[in-house]
Amino acid sequence: EEETWSRQTVSVLPAVGCGVDNLETTKKEEEMRVQSVSVADDVVSFDVEYEDEENKKKRRRTETIFAVGDNDDKNCYRLRVLLDIAWEEDGGFVIEEPINVILERRVNETSSGGTIADQGGLTGSRVTELLGGGILKASSFCEASPTVSWGDTPQGIKLLNLPGNVTIACYEDPMQSPMMLDIVHLNINKKGEANQQMMRRSYNA
Repeated sequence: EEETWSRQTVSVLPAVGCGVDNLETTKKEEEMRVQSVSVADDVVSFDVEYEDEENKKKRRRTETIFAVGDNDDKNCYRLRVLLDIAWEEDGGFVIEEPINVILERRVNETSSGGTIADQGGLTGSRVTELLGGGILKASSFCEASPTVSWGDTPQGIKLLNLPGNVTIACYEDPMQSPMMLDIVHLNINKKGEANQQMMRRSYNA
């Protein structure tokens, strides 16, 4: 069943000097046709289907969100993995670049609806406070050394290892669907204990 969700994204633009006392922002609003919502322990995943106007191809964007760390009330973090799937003329599937891995922090129980920067007054110190130490002290994903090429296993599974302890596995299962997709995250808490989180998706042409 298809649902319509809305998302508001506020982007903070770089500033120097006195500009950090009242940062300039841009706001983007989008309506998403959401399909196939899946929920598991500490993981949620959904698809957004859309038409690529330039290439006239049907595409599906999969978003998978993992709860990260210990997730206490003061430091509720999540890791969002976004990837696009395109259908080929022969009915096959292609996972397209880029694949985005984003670390986020929840700052309120309810969304601001994109109004957090309304009326100005968003300062550099306020942005630092909103990000929190978990993000500010984290290693940048772009500074990591990921395995960015697909690797095949003897079982015919294609694996892609990404920064942020994320692995994507793609394979065919004739008994279920032409394409199966596993998005896996290795969650490590403050004690150094590891727990594997996984969401399995299946796709038909």
